[in-house]
Amino acid sequence: MPGRTLIRPGTGLTKAQKALIVVPPQLQQVITGMILGDGHLQLRGSLTRFTIGLKDKEFAYHLWDLFNSIGIVGAEPYCSTSVIKPSGNLSVTYHFVTFTLPYFTHLYHNWYRLDNGKKVKALPSNIDELLTPVALAYWISSDGSYNKTQGAVIIHTESFSPDEVEILRSILSDKFNIDSTRNLHYRATDQ
Repeated sequence: MPGRTLIRPGTGLTKAQKALIVVPPQLQQVITGMILGDGHLQLRGSLTRFTIGLKDKEFAYHLWDLFNSIGIVGAEPYCSTSVIKPSGNLSVTYHFVTFTLPYFTHLYHNWYRLDNGKKVKALPSNIDELLTPVALAYWISSDGSYNKTQGAVIIHTESFSPDEVEILRSILSDKFNIDSTRNLHYRATDQ
């Protein structure tokens, strides 16, 4: 697509170049929203990269364009398909990853905690400051849906503990005057 700058595969950025990368405040807010949703930070050696996998192709390319505007992505989003069991339906996802950066490593240490020997997402202590209108919009775009029957937006929060969900609900109420309820959905194995 016109206006995109690609770094040749395998070239990446040097450590010196990575150290000079400044993530603008607007993109920081986007990243917050995406981490609350379907974005993940992945530790690779001593540095971390940001990974995204979305069903919406246009949204994936929009995000790639945002990251590409500061030169921290290489290849454009790629498409992967998988079969959903037991329905047999096909799932299509568009993925991309950023380069590893000290900025993402800092975020990784704030957003992940050790739980039974496994790193899991956790809300950072300053989530009330991080959850801005822009972050909220990207969180909903990433992990939200509209339920016509209920006339409500549903945001999936399965990555977070019940206490963390209550913190998020409190912020939505206090900061954005958004009323919410917590709905529990159990998998067959949870019953």
